[in-house]
Amino acid sequence: MRGKRKKAIVGSIILIMALFAVCSLDPSLAIRRYILLHGQPINSAKAEIVKNGYHDAKYGELYDVTGYMDPATRDELGVFYLKKKGILWYVASVGTGP
Repeated sequence: MRGKRKKAIVGSIILIMALFAVCSLDPSLAIRRYILLHGQPINSAKAEIVKNGYHDAKYGELYDVTGYMDPATRDELGVFYLKKKGILWYVASVGTGP
């Protein structure tokens, strides 16, 4: 019985890691994952994401996002900078303006 439980736990961990990796293959999915991990599951599904077309050498690609609120201040954080490391995208910076 212990062996089955250990295999199930290891399998679950591998599945979760695979889902996080898949969510990093696309910039919009990386933004949605970021919003989800910051406690806003509904906003992660409803957020509108638009690539701005601007590239900053330090911060990366600029994306405009509507629908993500800072939980502490209730201000909309609509600017996301994403960087790419290998084939995976990650959120480098989030704020209210470029």
